[in-house]
Amino acid sequence: MRPQHEFYGRKQEISKLTRLLQSDSFQLIKITGRRRIGKTEFVRFVLNQLQLSSDIIFHTPIESDIATNIEKLYLDIEEPNKELPHVSPKKSIILTYYPIFRQIEQNFSGLVIDEYPRLHRAGQIEYPKLPKDKNPIDEILKDYKENKITNPSFKIILMGSEISLMEDLDQGNRPLRGLFDSFIKLNPFKFYELQYFFPNKTFSELMEIFAYSDGIPLYLWKFRDSNFDNFWDWLSESLVKDYSFWFSEIKSIIEADFSIHGTRYGAILDAIAKGNTRSNEILADLKLEKTGDITPYIRKLLQANVIIEEFPINDLYRPSHTSKPRNLKNGIYQLSDNFMKFWFRFIKTTEALEPTRITKFIQDGYSDYLGGIFERVCREIIEKTTDFPYVGRWWGKIDNVREECDILAFDPQKNEALLGICKWTNKPQNPINLMKQAIRYEDHILYNRKTRDMNYKYLIFSRNLKFEIDHYNGRDVECYNEERLHTLIKTLI
Repeated sequence: MRPQHEFYGRKQEISKLTRLLQSDSFQLIKITGRRRIGKTEFVRFVLNQLQLSSDIIFHTPIESDIATNIEKLYLDIEEPNKELPHVSPKKSIILTYYPIFRQIEQNFSGLVIDEYPRLHRAGQIEYPKLPKDKNPIDEILKDYKENKITNPSFKIILMGSEISLMEDLDQGNRPLRGLFDSFIKLNPFKFYELQYFFPNKTFSELMEIFAYSDGIPLYLWKFRDSNFDNFWDWLSESLVKDYSFWFSEIKSIIEADFSIHGTRYGAILDAIAKGNTRSNEILADLKLEKTGDITPYIRKLLQANVIIEEFPINDLYRPSHTSKPRNLKNGIYQLSDNFMKFWFRFIKTTEALEPTRITKFIQDGYSDYLGGIFERVCREIIEKTTDFPYVGRWWGKIDNVREECDILAFDPQKNEALLGICKWTNKPQNPINLMKQAIRYEDHILYNRKTRDMNYKYLIFSRNLKFEIDHYNGRDVECYNEERLHTLIKTLI
C-alpha cells in the first residue's frame, strides 16, 4: 500500500477544484473519468490539502435500492464522527432525501457522491415507469439547488466512472441540464508524465510500462508499488500472484459500464483490437449483416470514451476559402487506451496458458506492439512542444497504394506543416531512407498541395539511427534518437 500523501501531477485540476471549494457561492460540480483513473483519490487529496476532510461528507452509493442507500448514507455521515438522528422515512421513500440533505447542509460544508450512477439507477428502479430523462434523484438535486438550499456556500460534487451516463446528466431535457457550475474530467497521464512515478527509468523502460498501463494511475501503481525494478520480472510474478486481476479486469469494466448486452460490447472491442477498424470489418468479424446491429453499441462505446473514432488529421480541416465540407468518411475505430489494447492482444488470447508461457508470448510480440505506441508518444510530444492547431496522422492512397504518415501537424494560417516518421526498432535506421519516404507525402496530404506554398519541416523519431542529418534535398530535418528523446521529455514536467 503506497503512502496516502503521494499524489502526482493534476496541477490544473487541483487548482480548479481548490478554487471551487474555497468559493463563497454554492457549487454543483461534476467530476468524471474512466475507472481506475483516480477520481476518489484526487478529491480526497484536495480535501486533505484544504483540511476539509472532516467537514465534507464522502458518500459512496451501492448497487441497491433507495432504502439501502439511505442507510449507507447515514453510515458515511458517521465516519467523520458526527452522528445525525435518522429522519422518519417518508411515504415515498425517495423523498426522505430532502430532510437528510437538510441535515447535511446544516452540519457540513459539502457532500461528495462518489459513483453517482449507482444512485441514479436506484432512482430509476424505485420509479420504473418514469421516462429515463426524468430521473427522480436528479429531480431532487435540481429542486434542492433551485429552491431548498439555505447554506449559500454549500458544495455538492457528483462523481462517476460511467462517462456516458455522467455526460447525459447535462443533456436534452434532463433535470440537471444547465445546473452544473463546473465540470472536471480526469484523463490518463501523458507519456512524459510517467516520470512522476518513475524518475529514474530510461526512455525504453518508460515505453515498456506505458504500453501496458497507458497513463492510468492504478496500473502504474501496481508496478510502482512492487519490489521489482525490472518490468518483465514484475509481470512474470504478477501473472501468477494477481491472476484474477489480469483475467477479469476488462471483463469487469465492461460488465459494470455495459451490464446490458455486455457480451456484444465485448465482441465489438475484440474485433477492433484485432484490427477491424471500420464498421463493415466489425460486422464481418461478428458475422452480422446489418450496420444497425452494431451502430447503437458503437455509439455508446464512443460516448463512454472506451473507443475513439480517428480521422486523417487533414480531414478535420475545412479551408475557409472553400465551401467544401470536412471529409469525415475515412474514420477508423480504435481502443482508447493502451491497457485495453494490451489486454485484448496479450491477455485475453492466452487465458488457458501457463503464466510463464504468457510472459514469453508477450515478450515475443512486444517490440512489434510498441511501434504503434511509439507513434502516439511522438505525437504527444509534438502537441506539448509546438503550437500547431492540428496534430495527428494521415492515411490514404498514393498511386492507388495505401500509405500512412506517422505524424502530420499543420497550421493553415501560417502555411506551416510538419511531417514526421517514427520507427521503434533495435535495427539502426538510415535517416536518408526515411526522408525519401516522407517526401512522397508532400503533394498528397494537405488541401494546399503546392509544396512551394507550404513551409515544411521534417522530424525523424527513431530508437536507433545510423547517423543524424539536419538537411536533405533542400529540406530542414531534425532527428531524435532514444537518448535525445529522453533528454527532451525531462524538460516537459
